[in-house]
Amino acid sequence: MEEFLYEKLDKRLRPKMTPMIELATILTDAGNDFGPETPYGTALITAGNYQHRLGQAELEFVSNSADVFLTPLRRFLEGDIKTVMKERKELNNRRLDLDAARNKVKKCSKDDPKLYEAAAKAENDLRVATSEFERQAEITRLLLEGVAGYQGNHLRYLKEFVGVQLQYFNSCQAIAEELHREITAISPVSTQPPAYSSPPQGSRKARVLCDYVCCIYM
Repeated sequence: MEEFLYEKLDKRLRPKMTPMIELATILTDAGNDFGPETPYGTALITAGNYQHRLGQAELEFVSNSADVFLTPLRRFLEGDIKTVMKERKELNNRRLDLDAARNKVKKCSKDDPKLYEAAAKAENDLRVATSEFERQAEITRLLLEGVAGYQGNHLRYLKEFVGVQLQYFNSCQAIAEELHREITAISPVSTQPPAYSSPPQGSRKARVLCDYVCCIYM
């Protein structure tokens, strides 16, 4: 329903929590539970920060893709293409009317006095049907030529989208490489003693469990 309303109002959807950003939140919370002073807690928080950056890059990619490619394409399909399809359907109706008028003329014979008036009316209907068909054929032809001319514009939009996609992948690679350097630089041995304070109410019990295990083996 939210997507429907925003689409009809031609407004952007509010940014949602992507799986990457949700993962970032989970990693950061877990890091705080284990303790930011521990190597593993530091690593979790660091990974969470970088996952959040990856999620933000994804949101930016989606937004840019909509601006440079998806929105123009949608407007083209819902506007120009629908108009062309409507006029082509009308042309087909005019063709059926023309065929019916031709058949009616063939059935009427001018040699029969009783059918003279009917034949004259049939020929007049044929002229009208022919004129309407030719007019509709010209309208459809012009619209089709216009649609063919739009292909150049949409090819440019597609190229811009591919460029945005390349920029997104390069950005993700740079962030992942930076994360890898920071994670590998974290020493597995803590230089500070572990804290034994109780975790906040409602948080996960990972830190308490870790302290409990340490007490057993001390």
